[in-house]
Amino acid sequence: MKLDIIRAWKDELYRSNLTAEELAQLPENPAGSFELSEEELEAAHGARGGSHGRGDNQFVTAFLICLNTIILAVCVNSNGSDC
Repeated sequence: MKLDIIRAWKDELYRSNLTAEELAQLPENPAGSFELSEEELEAAHGARGGSHGRGDNQFVTAFLICLNTIILAVCVNSNGSDC
């Protein structure tokens, strides 16, 4: 099986089916870790400085859209094709 690096970064199910050897070959995701600790989540929420008319769900949605845009830009620039 040919290792699909981009898919391994994005698809948890695909990644969970990789062997230990394949996981060892997988380079670090250039976008870094997506997991935040409870303290980091609280700090991010506190740093927001109020809702400014936006609900919490709207803030999270805007953040995720921005993050996804960055990941796709890195992906396209790294291999010249869509992810």
